[in-house]
Amino acid sequence: MDASNPPHPGGAIPAPTPGLKARALIGGGWVTAEYALGQVLRFGGNLVLAYLLVPEAFGLMALVNVFLQGLQMFSDVGLAPSIIRSKRGEDPTFLNTAWTIQIIRGFVLWAAALALAVPVSWLWGYELRYLLPVAGITAITMGLGSTSIYVLNRQLKMQALAKLRLAAQAVGVVVMVAWALVHPSVWAMIAGAIASQLVRCVGSYALPTATRHRLAFDRAAFTELFRFGRWIFLGTLIAFLAKQIDKLLLGALFAPAVLGVFWIAVQISEVAPLLATRLGQSVGFPALAELYRRDADRFFSRLRHVRAMLIFPAVVGQLLLLVVGPAVAVWLYPPAYSDVGWILRLMIVATLAKLVTQTYMHAFLALGDSFRHMLFVATRLVLTVAAALLGYYYADPLGMPAEVGFIVGLAIAPWLHYPIVACLAIGKRCWQPAVDLPVLTVCAALSIIMLLHDFALI
Repeated sequence: MDASNPPHPGGAIPAPTPGLKARALIGGGWVTAEYALGQVLRFGGNLVLAYLLVPEAFGLMALVNVFLQGLQMFSDVGLAPSIIRSKRGEDPTFLNTAWTIQIIRGFVLWAAALALAVPVSWLWGYELRYLLPVAGITAITMGLGSTSIYVLNRQLKMQALAKLRLAAQAVGVVVMVAWALVHPSVWAMIAGAIASQLVRCVGSYALPTATRHRLAFDRAAFTELFRFGRWIFLGTLIAFLAKQIDKLLLGALFAPAVLGVFWIAVQISEVAPLLATRLGQSVGFPALAELYRRDADRFFSRLRHVRAMLIFPAVVGQLLLLVVGPAVAVWLYPPAYSDVGWILRLMIVATLAKLVTQTYMHAFLALGDSFRHMLFVATRLVLTVAAALLGYYYADPLGMPAEVGFIVGLAIAPWLHYPIVACLAIGKRCWQPAVDLPVLTVCAALSIIMLLHDFALI
């Protein structure tokens, strides 16, 4: 008799559960399909808005988006990876404790948005005192969402999650474009974000799991969530700053139009890397965590395969975009957005190095080393700020506009980060130079060729 499928007490034979590899492949397929359709929705909405709004409005939208993403990241800090990797990740008591913490955090973050609105508006000089409190509603809706999302992710059952995310994104894009047609302003994005998160929250309770939520507090569950999540919390805070510091600094140093064009270029440059990140978070991390729980010895041999599957297709896509993307972007967007081309090229160069380093972060989390994860994002933040500001201050002596020097610094920072990440990986016996170094060499060579061509024309 197959021990993996014992007889059911009632005599019925349950359907066999697919193996880890099969579930990872099927889940990866759903994540990829959802991401592709989602990018079509996002790019289509972005392009429509470019013809409805001026670059200055996009700059304001970029700043609002920074704080929206910050609120979204902080609304489930540490809970999702804790549920995915914990042995108690499907225990109702554990899930209800996590759900209770998540709700409390959502309301606390909305209160924080209220408190920060006026000081933030003083610093950037925008309408954020009115926008942030309304945008903060998304933290409440995310906090009220069901933990079924994390349970299905843990089980690599991605079909229902993909459908829910697509539905939420589609509603958000429709609301955003419809609002912009009637009243073209940043409030269109706020309305779209709230509508999207509301659909996600309500839909999470219709997902096919046995989770029944009630407010609860279990000391053992809280202790486990806190111990693993404490470094995740700090790491997420730093990761938010590392990801958004470029926009915050651009908003403070340059006119809103510069930030608006930069934001569009960043969104295009991150299409393939975001897919790799989504696959890593939704499939790679849960699969590695389950493998480590079952057979720690096989973890390191399978890590190479997982990283290669995430890195190689994304790098090929980015190299193709590096060559043809800027020209296509300039052709698609109105003349006011002509700088999208060269900014896009530099941002693609940055993402090529990030694709290699990012996959190590999933390995650190799967190993339960949230402290090393925090060090990863902290060093990225420091290098990003230092390189961007050095580029800004030395741009004039080098004969470049200040914004060009700043963005060149942003492009270089991820390449300087790789040696640090390699040292962190060596400490966990998971550095893989046979995968990394050939990829980085090819990417660096083609990047230099294309950038020399661009800067000869600027």
